[in-house]
Amino acid sequence: MRRRWPGRGWLLTGDSEVYANTSRQVSWWAVHEFVQPHIEASGPFPVAGTVAWQLLSATEPGKWAALLDAAQHYALRLDIEQEAAIAAGQAISRSQDWGSVASKMRQRREFYEARPWLRRKEVA
Repeated sequence: MRRRWPGRGWLLTGDSEVYANTSRQVSWWAVHEFVQPHIEASGPFPVAGTVAWQLLSATEPGKWAALLDAAQHYALRLDIEQEAAIAAGQAISRSQDWGSVASKMRQRREFYEARPWLRRKEVA
């Protein structure tokens, strides 16, 4: 479903992710701080999706606590993936002199644009 978000473009809701000029960074700690009091208040609960969880009624606090716990684990996974992606990007950035790589690619392209007869031809 699409709705107009005043001054920010389209807000996609429902089955779509929300893109409205907002950050996509996930903070596990913020999620943890929010859900922890609710989880502690419910007492023991089964893991979300297990048979024991399915047998709980929709009004039991343990059923909702299990979902909150699953949500914080999902947020932790996203947070860790973000950190790994940042580290990988930094490693790639440090691995080459990218200005030099771009310069060499540009020089090669310009060389063959000026001398098209030197370009190799594909053979079937």
